[in-house]
Amino acid sequence: GKSRFNLGCGEHAVLGNPLYLLGTSLARYRIVDGMRGIDYLASLEAVDPKRIGCVGNSGGGTLTAYLAALDPRIAVAAICCYITTLPRRMGNRIEADPDSDPEQDIFGFVGEGIDHAGLLALCAPRPVLLGTARFDFFPIEGARETFDEAKHLYQAADAGDRIERAEAAGKHGLT
Repeated sequence: GKSRFNLGCGEHAVLGNPLYLLGTSLARYRIVDGMRGIDYLASLEAVDPKRIGCVGNSGGGTLTAYLAALDPRIAVAAICCYITTLPRRMGNRIEADPDSDPEQDIFGFVGEGIDHAGLLALCAPRPVLLGTARFDFFPIEGARETFDEAKHLYQAADAGDRIERAEAAGKHGLT
């Protein structure tokens, strides 16, 4: 009924943190698993492989963001309670979100200067909705900043009308 590791996301840390020592990340394995799931889904007779959508919240929002960025079979995505800016998220870690979520962090991402707006730019011109929450531990200021930058990048790709953001007056969760 509760975590063996006394953290909300302790299992993520137990699996993910040792992978950083190997120069890789848990995110990598989750992304590949997600893509293999899309392979299976697309193989089903009842599924139109050109109309696959993806939605997720929190860790699911993380996976949705990466899948939509890296797998062109995702035709539309709703990424909820994940997108912010990495500097704001790292600054928020100690006080508001102390649990480690290594499945969210690709090894070397920050060092290479990559942030969430760049991740979203990889989705263009496919439609993306960002679901954000005003009182989330993923800082809303970062979500707003990232959306503005991603909107500009979508406009540069002549797809400015294909990215939107909804903001709930709530906490972390799919509202």
